[in-house]
Amino acid sequence: MTDRNSEISRTARFVWLQMTGKIIRKRWLIPVLIALLIGSNETNRFVLQRTVYGNSYNVWDILFSVFSNSNYLLFVLNNIFLFLIFDITSESEFGQTLILKLGSREKWWVSKVVLLGISVICFATINIAIVFGITSFSFSIQEKWSLGAQLVPENSYLSAGMLATLPFPLFIRLLSLLNLGWFGLGLFTLVISTFSRRSIVGFLAGVALNFVGLIIYKGSFSPAITSLSFPQHMILNLQYAKMQELLPVSSFHFALLYWSFWILLLLLSGMQLGKRKDFFGGAHLR
Repeated sequence: MTDRNSEISRTARFVWLQMTGKIIRKRWLIPVLIALLIGSNETNRFVLQRTVYGNSYNVWDILFSVFSNSNYLLFVLNNIFLFLIFDITSESEFGQTLILKLGSREKWWVSKVVLLGISVICFATINIAIVFGITSFSFSIQEKWSLGAQLVPENSYLSAGMLATLPFPLFIRLLSLLNLGWFGLGLFTLVISTFSRRSIVGFLAGVALNFVGLIIYKGSFSPAITSLSFPQHMILNLQYAKMQELLPVSSFHFALLYWSFWILLLLLSGMQLGKRKDFFGGAHLR
């Protein structure tokens, strides 16, 4: 039991030290600035519409218009996230020294996956907190959908089917899919980085995957291709708009299965690649 606790303690310390080098750095100011810009832009858009058309709106309109908006996600947020995490698997000289103390390639990979998960949570928290904070100065938070959302749901990047569920539980679904999507994209990037031994290759592969998803989203493809593309299972309103009637289960549960399959596959692939990764010629590592 003591040895087991010691191993967990070393792994936890390695993750903590990695956080100070991979998350607490200047590049993480980028999502802060982008969230301020996006939140201000969407808030101003709804303030103007409230003035011109007289419809009432609330905080949920802005939150869904940002985080259920395919353009914001595929053009901006996904690429920023990939830029933030693409070099997680690269190690400084100090990091390489810590790996020797860690003593296991498997633990190294698990530590990187945990660090990626923490990065996802931080990225989501930064974006949602800032957009919510900006919006709350102009709109109230309510239990139900606003009149504006009910009259023109597309304006808030909603669909008629989404309005059957209250905003808060629907936003939890949206947030779940966003986190799974960012984790899946990040994991794909880390696997390619580990395979190629170059972080920039992983970053370019992640951006390319996101670009393919963007093409499928913008283009006209068969339902089979659309159902395999990651945006369909990352962006909530796309499920309601295109796939609900084609699935034997709810679109949300199908999306959970989709991400579970790909994340498990990437986790196992990364573990196998991590076992063969060369640290100091493999000295003292299992």
